[in-house]
Amino acid sequence: VVEGEEEIGSVNLPEYTEKNTDFITADAGIWEFGGSGIDGKQEAWLGLKGIFFVELEVERLNRNMHSASACVFPSAASRLVWAVNSLKDENSRILIDGFYDDIKPFTEAEISAMKKIEIHEDLLKKEYGIDEFLNGLTGDDLKRAYYGDPTANICGLTSGYQGKGSMTVLPAKASCKIDFRLVEGMHPDVVHKKLRKHLDDRGFTDVKIPYFEGYPAAKTPVDHPFVEIVERANSKVFGDLKIHITSPGSGPLYLFN
Repeated sequence: VVEGEEEIGSVNLPEYTEKNTDFITADAGIWEFGGSGIDGKQEAWLGLKGIFFVELEVERLNRNMHSASACVFPSAASRLVWAVNSLKDENSRILIDGFYDDIKPFTEAEISAMKKIEIHEDLLKKEYGIDEFLNGLTGDDLKRAYYGDPTANICGLTSGYQGKGSMTVLPAKASCKIDFRLVEGMHPDVVHKKLRKHLDDRGFTDVKIPYFEGYPAAKTPVDHPFVEIVERANSKVFGDLKIHITSPGSGPLYLFN
């Protein structure tokens, strides 16, 4: 199956899989992932995180104004920044009530598999020009976050004037796009409801959610017989194989799981 709509949420794939159950029925499947890691070793990923992609929007005026009026007129940009700032603390812990409640813990087999993975921390930090990972994560804590932490990432903010030079504008509208990476047990519909309640409970009833889409996480158990088959095949062709319990990225794997 070749599908080219992943970046827009694979909107037609659910209908396709429902109508073609016989065609896609199999003992196992190979996703599009593959290749080697930063150390040159072949890698296999047993799952994908889910995603909830959302746009937040605020409109405070019917048109932009000169910023001289900011002393008495409201700013959509400021309003949106305050709303978005309520979603996470300075350590990136998500503050939406009940956000972490449904997360399934790692199994013993997954914990064992994680311990076998070597994350080349120094190589990665050098590759991306950082001195340390988020919150100083390292070792097993870094692995647990990589495979098992949900996120709330600001993809972009739009408001006012962003061209060259200066223009003193009081923005009428502001919008922000956020992707929430979801781990096993979480569902985008539930996160949507919790996000809406979070905003409403904090007085941000004027912050609209005009666009959202997403899907849940899915993964193959570490001790599934097919994993051993993949390991044997790779050992014959490539030699060593890293088995990652899941990917930090997302895709509609749940439709085939």
